[in-house]
Amino acid sequence: MKKKLSIFLVLCMFTAMMLGCSDSGNNEVPEESGQESAESLFTPGTYTAEAFGHNDYITVETKVDENKILDVKVIESYETKYIGDVALTRIPDQVVEYQTLNVDSVSGATVTSNAVKAAVKDTLEQSSADLAKLDGEVPELKPTGKEEVKTYDVVIIGAGGAGLTAAVEAYQNGAESVVVLEKMSDVGGNTVRSGGLYNSFDAPRQAKKTISSSEIDTIETALSAEAMNDEHAELIRKVQVDYDEYKAEGGTHLFDSPAWHALQTYASGDGTGEVTLIERFANNAYESLSWLENMGLDIDEEVNQATGALWQRSHQATNPAGIPFIDVLLENVTKAGADIFKETEAKELIVTDGRVTGVKALDPAGDTITFNANNGVIIASGGYGANVEMRMENNEQLTEDVPTTNFPEATGDGIIMAQEIGADVTGMDYVQVHPLATVGSGALNGRARRMGGVESILIVNKEGKRFVNEGERRDVLTAAILEQTDGVVYEINDSQIVEEVNQWGENVEMMIERGRVFKADTLEELAEMLDLPADDLVETVKTFNTYVDATKDLDFGRSLWAHKTEVGPFYGVPRSPSVHHTMGGLKIDTEAHVLNTDGEIIEGLFAAGEVTGGIHGSNRLGGNAITDITVFGRIAGTNVMK
Repeated sequence: MKKKLSIFLVLCMFTAMMLGCSDSGNNEVPEESGQESAESLFTPGTYTAEAFGHNDYITVETKVDENKILDVKVIESYETKYIGDVALTRIPDQVVEYQTLNVDSVSGATVTSNAVKAAVKDTLEQSSADLAKLDGEVPELKPTGKEEVKTYDVVIIGAGGAGLTAAVEAYQNGAESVVVLEKMSDVGGNTVRSGGLYNSFDAPRQAKKTISSSEIDTIETALSAEAMNDEHAELIRKVQVDYDEYKAEGGTHLFDSPAWHALQTYASGDGTGEVTLIERFANNAYESLSWLENMGLDIDEEVNQATGALWQRSHQATNPAGIPFIDVLLENVTKAGADIFKETEAKELIVTDGRVTGVKALDPAGDTITFNANNGVIIASGGYGANVEMRMENNEQLTEDVPTTNFPEATGDGIIMAQEIGADVTGMDYVQVHPLATVGSGALNGRARRMGGVESILIVNKEGKRFVNEGERRDVLTAAILEQTDGVVYEINDSQIVEEVNQWGENVEMMIERGRVFKADTLEELAEMLDLPADDLVETVKTFNTYVDATKDLDFGRSLWAHKTEVGPFYGVPRSPSVHHTMGGLKIDTEAHVLNTDGEIIEGLFAAGEVTGGIHGSNRLGGNAITDITVFGRIAGTNVMK
């Protein structure tokens, strides 16, 4: 086992993922063969090659005759739905149509695009092609100067979870026509890149869990805390009423209430969030979850605790991550008849007599389309996690060297457009860094475990030791990880929480083959694989298991336990921090109206999701974002029709 595993991972995994380096190890004998003529471009046959995409290797098959590329297709891929789909078909089609390798990458899927192009290039090299002769150009889309005007009841900027939620709700409240503008090549936004965890009080599901003494301590500590202000004191009072009622009924199941959710959200944001928004968010969480379920979303019956969620109220869909949320929303938006304009970038809000009446946008060729809105415009374009300049304006440490979990086009466009017409912003200096992302790429996938909760995981540093309460706030976890050697840590799982596929739908054995996950029959063997001190790792796990038995952590005060880490085989996964969520954004009221710098409503303009600020404060609870986009997406979709 080579030393300096993390450096190896960073160099190899990051280069492979971000640059799409080709693996040319596939030297299959072509299915067809023939005598290459003096003028021929290729040795006829069918060739295959693979290159590393965003999640895993993408395998491409190319068929050629003497002078022409006959067919190119992706025959195996594990790319995330909605992220790589367009690249997997468009690039092969353009290679064939234009007989060239000079094909542009697909917006929002650069890594996937590079991998497909690298694999195609590999197959053509196998065919003895003179690649210099495959330098033709795909006709460039150029502006024609034409301008179109279209009119809808509602115009929505952004086809992620918030935008699609708003579209569905607008139709349910009487809209006859809705258009959704998406600058990327497909829908989904950050929702499909998220862990897909939805926080909500849920009496039926939480009644199946028994409250622990540590969880009781957590509640009582929060209730006895010195209030930061009158709003905090009122939240504490409301939770005390709920908790007293719970105790009077002899409750032994897991306690929760919308007020407890609101209090934890406010306190974990250090009292910097807007209490009115937070209470609206928490009070509507369960009803909005039921709304999703009634439309077809299948939710696991067991709630867990997402990383940094602080309480067992995180709901997970039965299918991978955030994709099922988009599946359900897109199906309902499509049934309702909404138009979705992809690769169409909103550029300017139209204001008429003080009211927002539409959006000017550019189509893929760069021509202008004016979208008039009879009722109003909803901005749901996401945050600015991928805009290095914008995030450094607010936090100079978040340089381009810090990766992000976000889609590449999360550049804060909606915030900027709204500010241009006088919209106010709040909390722009609050940027959340996820503590446990993939080393190098910064993506959230690549874990071994199936469930998204932290109750079963153990995190160690390069010295093989625990260094933090794994159930802490995300900002606390991130700060602790950055203090460790190389800023890299390891999730240690046992076979009790690892299934054939992980939380993201990735095949665990395949990730082991690729060197993304490490598996061993014993902890000693796993330590050797990860280049950790074996004695220290074994002792750490032994001590951890005694804490599980006692449900008490003598080192870091962890309060949530599921089971011991003791059943082999054991799994180790390198993780490091990555920019994840921008808590600041447009200032809104509880009805999702965007407010101007005087605190007044901007008529005709609404916003929902990560483009807004004021809900999460300085630190977002893990699992609160999907709730946020659903609750306020629905509020925006309802109120735009009033």
